Amino acid sequence: MAHRTLPHRVSMRRMAAFLVVLGMALYVAVGTAPVFAAPSPAPTAVPSEWYEPLPGQGVDDPDLIGPREAFRYEAAPHLLEYADLDPPKPEDLLGLKRREAYTYGTLNRMLAEWAENKAPGLVNRPASEVKKRWKVFVQRHVRGVDSNSRGDGFADWVFGKVRIAGSDDYVFDEKVDPRYPVEPDAFPVKPHLKRGFEVKDTRQLTKRAQAQLQGYVELVDGTGNQVVYVFRVKPTKGTLSQIDDANKSTAVNEARIAAGLPPAPAIVVRLMPAIPQPTPTRDPAYEADKARRAASGPAPSATGNDPGNDPGKPVGPAPVPPKGGGGIMIAPGAPQHPVDGGLSDAIADSPDSPDEAAFGQEVLDQLGADLGNEDLGADPLGGVDFSTLELRYVADTYQGGPGLQYAFSAQPAPEDHPSYGGRRAALTASDAFFVWLVLPTSAFTVNLNPDEPNRIIDSQFGRTDAGRILLEADLEMKKTVAKLIHPDSATGKRYWDGLVGETKCVSMRQWIVPAPATVREDQGQLYILDAPLSVKMETDYVKSVGVGGSEAGCARQSDAETKQNESLYRRLILPQIEKAVNTAPEYADLRRVYVSRVAAQWYRERSETKRTTYSHLIDRGDASDWPARQPWSPKEVWRRYVKSYTDGEFKVKRTTQRGNMIETVTYVYGGVDLTDVPRSRLNADTFSGQRPELSTAVRQATYAAASEGDRNLVWLGGESTARPLTELQAARRSPTSKPAFWVLTTLPLLLWLVGGAIQLARRRGRRPSPSTTATTTGP
Repeated sequence: MAHRTLPHRVSMRRMAAFLVVLGMALYVAVGTAPVFAAPSPAPTAVPSEWYEPLPGQGVDDPDLIGPREAFRYEAAPHLLEYADLDPPKPEDLLGLKRREAYTYGTLNRMLAEWAENKAPGLVNRPASEVKKRWKVFVQRHVRGVDSNSRGDGFADWVFGKVRIAGSDDYVFDEKVDPRYPVEPDAFPVKPHLKRGFEVKDTRQLTKRAQAQLQGYVELVDGTGNQVVYVFRVKPTKGTLSQIDDANKSTAVNEARIAAGLPPAPAIVVRLMPAIPQPTPTRDPAYEADKARRAASGPAPSATGNDPGNDPGKPVGPAPVPPKGGGGIMIAPGAPQHPVDGGLSDAIADSPDSPDEAAFGQEVLDQLGADLGNEDLGADPLGGVDFSTLELRYVADTYQGGPGLQYAFSAQPAPEDHPSYGGRRAALTASDAFFVWLVLPTSAFTVNLNPDEPNRIIDSQFGRTDAGRILLEADLEMKKTVAKLIHPDSATGKRYWDGLVGETKCVSMRQWIVPAPATVREDQGQLYILDAPLSVKMETDYVKSVGVGGSEAGCARQSDAETKQNESLYRRLILPQIEKAVNTAPEYADLRRVYVSRVAAQWYRERSETKRTTYSHLIDRGDASDWPARQPWSPKEVWRRYVKSYTDGEFKVKRTTQRGNMIETVTYVYGGVDLTDVPRSRLNADTFSGQRPELSTAVRQATYAAASEGDRNLVWLGGESTARPLTELQAARRSPTSKPAFWVLTTLPLLLWLVGGAIQLARRRGRRPSPSTTATTTGP
């Protein structure tokens, strides 16, 4: 009997070969049809290259945590010191060549710009005005030069990352075709390349860039190439919407949408976060001038008066330069490395007034015209109302050593309104943070009372801007009361009509205190969601003679009348005073330093349990590193208050029909008391429910201006670290975004499946095959 088996291994090989051929056929038919097949006439077809991996990350991808990669660019920070020097005299400008002869970022280029464009218009103007203009000119000139250089540096870094830097396959900053009114930052000239790039170092498109969007629509329609907008920071929602609208208006996407298909990525946005790291521009002329100035001795500088023993003299120096790390959230002498991030970018050259902002805009516009960069004069933040700038986030970090991360929030400025006052506001908040750390909390109260000229303010606190702001707010509160009770106002008329008694008198102590702040404390981080202030009052009397020599207190009034008048005041006036303290622009500095007080109190408490960057400063009792940045005197503020108390804020006579004079007197005195900081702490669920995008916004703000979802806020942050931040590696929030994660998790499963398939095939190969048996018979 003979047995014959079918060739099983041969059949398996044939099956494998068939599957390989089938897979290749499907790949060619589906994956690469636009490459190997003739172009499809269908208007909805797009090149397959549009779907190849894009650089960077999508706007909705998990945000990066930790440091980004860095790129370098030439900068001219050395020129900023000239902003605090006297403007050049005409003889200083003799011998200069035309500005085109000098390199941007050098002293001679800046002087030549001044000589040609600004100095002629300031002839015979007051020296003080020329000095202010010179300061703004220097700051804006340096900002413009550095901004242009940084944009170029970012673009070069992006092109290096996508491997097209210096490539002959692309044209850079050139018009691709006369038919299309755009000059892409990089665009392919070879037909097999289908992707061009437009690189942006800002959060939003300028008006000029918005107008160019239609040009890119035409470019995509005419060339069939994709345009990728690469941003260093996440764009605003308005910018994303504008680019998305442009993408949908391309011919291919109009056809796809009409056919019920999703839009293709014809014009797409990608993020490539990176930290700009300035490299000083080589400037021999500056070095020579620096040596000359050093040889001639220090330039004269303004100093404040020595207060001596007279509390009526100005306390503190004249405006002082920032200290340590730019002066923002870094103590003098601290071993910390500041990060060039969102806040520093926003306030680097912030003018002090609208007039200075307008002049600075002229400087930038002229510089932009010279550089061929029409977007240079645009505000990269789209306008920020720096009067609303407040420290709303602090974190005790550890990256190679203790550090501090922080973020300020501010409201956007109305369109076409210039941004100004940013540096002053940030320094005010930062100085206050450190003052709240170094002085004991018992010092954080001020008192304006005509009977107590010697109990106005703590002596150390009285040499700081935080102390000045609290005392000025106390005085301002009396002025607010005067506005509200003025009889010509609707509220004042009701108030006057409702008062009772012979003198219609109200005398009270009224003072500002913190209301509970709403915060979220989370693993070394503090988010300050709300920090309202409250106004308290109680009936009280002083001995000093009041308005017009009237009797102290309300002597000719019964207790019942006094209580009724007090009740009227509480109902009509007090709520509006509290509203003004929490919203009116004249109290903005008070709100700013109080939010810093909330942050400092949390930092104090954290420093009690662990070593922090500034543990050594707590209750040191010496605030001399943060002196007032403008001269002021506590006694002078008190004298202004006494004048208001004795003379009144307004004089109004009201006469009855019988001709009798009605006298109404309201005495208000009190203070500001920030010794305690009550807080309402949110749990994780409540916090994430109320502010789901806040944690992402503050992380992004460390590197560039950020927005928080639909909230009308701009977040500007920064960080100081014990080691340079660029030494650390970028990391995704989620490990699933790393390729290694998928390799490590899927490879074992893949090997198990392949091994199982092989084993199954072998087992089947060992089974007897059906055979045909022939039987023969013999003799």
